[in-house]
Amino acid sequence: MNVPHPLRGFCFGCRCLMTMRPSRRGTLLQAVVALLCLVTAGCVGPRINLWPIYFQETHATEQGLETVVEAPYPLFELHKFPNRYWYVVRPLFNYQSGPEEGAHRLQYMWPLGLQKGEGERLWYHRFWPFFVHASATRPDGQEQVHGMLFPLVFWGHRAPEGMYFAVFPLGGVTHGLFGDTFSFVAFPLYSYFRQGEYRRYNVLWPFFSIGNTPDGKEKVLRIWPFYVRKRRENTYDHTYLLWLFVSWGTEEWQAGPKHYVRHYTAVRPFYASDKTYDGDGNLVASRSGIFGSTRSWDSRPGHEGKGWTYLMTLVRYRTSPTEDEFGIIPFYWATRRRPGGPDSGRRWTRHRILWPLVWVDTTQEEDRTGTSLVLAPLYWHHETHYTAGQHAGKADRRITLWPVATWESSYDGAWRFHVASTGWHDASEGYKRNYGALFELFQVGRDPEGEKQLRLLWRLYHQRWSPAGQYLSLGPLVTYDSIGDAGAEGRKSFSCLFGLVKYHWSEGDSGWRVLYLPPGK
Repeated sequence: MNVPHPLRGFCFGCRCLMTMRPSRRGTLLQAVVALLCLVTAGCVGPRINLWPIYFQETHATEQGLETVVEAPYPLFELHKFPNRYWYVVRPLFNYQSGPEEGAHRLQYMWPLGLQKGEGERLWYHRFWPFFVHASATRPDGQEQVHGMLFPLVFWGHRAPEGMYFAVFPLGGVTHGLFGDTFSFVAFPLYSYFRQGEYRRYNVLWPFFSIGNTPDGKEKVLRIWPFYVRKRRENTYDHTYLLWLFVSWGTEEWQAGPKHYVRHYTAVRPFYASDKTYDGDGNLVASRSGIFGSTRSWDSRPGHEGKGWTYLMTLVRYRTSPTEDEFGIIPFYWATRRRPGGPDSGRRWTRHRILWPLVWVDTTQEEDRTGTSLVLAPLYWHHETHYTAGQHAGKADRRITLWPVATWESSYDGAWRFHVASTGWHDASEGYKRNYGALFELFQVGRDPEGEKQLRLLWRLYHQRWSPAGQYLSLGPLVTYDSIGDAGAEGRKSFSCLFGLVKYHWSEGDSGWRVLYLPPGK
């Protein structure tokens, strides 16, 4: 493998940092990097380790050669790949370039700030929940723009409606945010809503509304909360009195070749009736309730079952050919799915004790089984065992004692243990890049290729070992390296005090170097 001289990767990191636009770098960072260029000018070797000020290495990955620069870790970190790079200034922001021209992403004050682009096709910037500005080019070449200073100012452009602007609650118009068109004056005094052919006019929303389509197939009349009527021909017809206490209506829908009509009446919490008929007028499902208790049954294909609930569904029971449920919430709640039905390839059981504190889950699919035990929020244990296919007999595991530590292993032989824990599920990339390294006091693991790595106190102690060799460093004191993945193959070295004194050896060659002077034999 043709591996470049390590200082080439280092000089690339310098060029990458020094050529960034002023908005993406600082004068102090430039000065630090320039100084390191001079200090390390004579440090020839697989790595440059000036802990805790500077660390650099280049090694092979599936994507090609990767150069890593940390200066000082964990505050600044740069990763350079053949066709992209990313860097982070913790805990402020991280920036990532994409393999395509113009593709990039900036995450700052994660998860609040995000700015990303995809060349000429997309540009998006948000600082949640106060600011959003996005522009995108549709396949037909039309550009759409949306902007918002929540909850006061909205602006943009959307084809075919055109430009829009609104200042809440004074007045204005928007397109594509709240329906196709939404306009208002002194909201909630007056507003107008359009979605497709449907139009609705509101006065003192939500108290008075009237709406319809030009053909009259959809209508709305709202005098809330006393009376509401909503109707769409051949779809639904709902009426509410003293919303939400009295309601009745019908719904129609098509499920495959079957046509169904549902009729319901409710006087809450005293009485409820809900019946569904097929296209021939046969009763196929029923649900009735009185004083907070209900009984139901259903004979429709894929929905078969019967059950009952009490105390407004806190006590419940349901059984069907494919699923059972029983609960006395919050003390106990269990659900089981059996083979059959539309999800016949997957079976699972779920138990909740003192919900939501204790979770016990099992799943079974054609090629794997899974188990989970959770004592929220402190202990989380998830396992997946592969029973068929190329990974048969192997398993994935993740055990978290939150927020102390997490141990995880994969079917491919990789595993990792780290302190402190980032959470009961794998943390998002934005969190790990901006904050995760600040809390990684100890981590040890193995990658799928068999290389193991141990890092303690932000690389104060760093060890890597694999069939190719071993690398070990203890801060500025001592370094031993026999991996050679960024230098000569088979070359070993031992150095002290940032390489002021260094001895290297390989087959047929050895020598000393003192104060970065040329090595002697």
